[in-house]
Amino acid sequence: MRPHGQTKLGFFPLPVPEATRLKHCIASVSEFSALDPCAGDGAAFTHLLHGVTAHRYGIEIDANRAEQARALRIETLQANAMDVRCPPEAVSLLYLNPAALPDNPSVDPVARVDGRGVDSCNSFDARTVAGSVFVFTCLSR
Repeated sequence: MRPHGQTKLGFFPLPVPEATRLKHCIASVSEFSALDPCAGDGAAFTHLLHGVTAHRYGIEIDANRAEQARALRIETLQANAMDVRCPPEAVSLLYLNPAALPDNPSVDPVARVDGRGVDSCNSFDARTVAGSVFVFTCLSR
């Protein structure tokens, strides 16, 4: 997809090599639940949790991308993440990748962490259990 189209649609997945690199920072001794409230096609989330025993949950507003995430064995709701109710202390790992495209000079990497990213953090922080992991990606050019 052309950069302008990606900007317009707001779909900026974390590059797979970055997800693989982040994966090395995650260690778990028992099964846990992980949530990606902006799952996209699920590729980055899948690589992040590859080889880890976790229940994978995702929320994606776009129907086609939600279906792609489901195909990767992520239990995915096709909905706006801000409209989804999640029980308190239901998640042990929260993965949030606010919209950005580091290879696109027209997208300011600082501007991507806008109100939507902060709102997502505030909306989901109470859903995590004590001692949980919060993965917030913030790429630069």
